[in-house]
Amino acid sequence: MNLNTRQTSLAYTQEKPVPVIASFSNEGGIRPLYIRIGGESRKVISARVKSDFRNHTEYYCKVVVDNRAIDITLSYYADLRTWAIPPDVGS
Repeated sequence: MNLNTRQTSLAYTQEKPVPVIASFSNEGGIRPLYIRIGGESRKVISARVKSDFRNHTEYYCKVVVDNRAIDITLSYYADLRTWAIPPDVGS
């Protein structure tokens, strides 16, 4: 998949791509550990799968921001190998 297709796909979803450090299990499970929001690395203190489709998984996450836990929805697009968050997070 080329960069133009990736940008078009994410623009369509209105989400913004973010760097994520994740753990992958032998059974194929994925767990986000850290996410970069607003230029800073944030620890994911809990994550559970909200919905799981063929190439798109959404997670409910609790993330530490300014010494408090906030809830965010984090999406992983397997076909794009891209993590994304709603546009209002970190703004």
